[in-house]
Amino acid sequence: MNFVQSPDPVQQAQREYLESRILSAQPSELIEMLYQVAIQSLKKATAHLKSGDAMARSREVTRAQEAVNELMAALDHSVGASFTQTLAALYVYIQQQILKGHAGPSDEAFHRAIGILATLQEGWSGVCAELAKANQAVKHPVQHSEPHQPEEPSEGVGDRSGEYYQEAVPVPSRDWSA
Repeated sequence: MNFVQSPDPVQQAQREYLESRILSAQPSELIEMLYQVAIQSLKKATAHLKSGDAMARSREVTRAQEAVNELMAALDHSVGASFTQTLAALYVYIQQQILKGHAGPSDEAFHRAIGILATLQEGWSGVCAELAKANQAVKHPVQHSEPHQPEEPSEGVGDRSGEYYQEAVPVPSRDWSA
């Protein structure tokens, strides 16, 4: 990611931290970050609605819409699960509420979108926690009284991990910083 250089060193440090956090995040963490961006942006948009700052509200609405668009793009419809269609429909509804909130303008529409996003984020966090527990159990199985001796590889079997190495491909991204 290449961000525009900011004259403010604090803002630049925040952007660099965010970039590092995004680049090192697991896909499940990225989804959670998108929920956070959408929710925080809508909360700021609500505050700007109350203060009458239409330009600032517009920036936050755009950021929230982009986050929801990314959530929609992250859906994997190839698995054929019915919940992906349900999530897609919810994301469309959220986008409609964001538009109503901005164009209306309607504080209530923003709050409906925030409520749905918060519920989805809570559910996603629960799924991620369960996955983390399951992964932890796989990585650290219960130890038995006898220490386990690692087995020697069979004749002709070696480490083939190098065959699966792939160069990282830079992917352009949006500036999600506030």
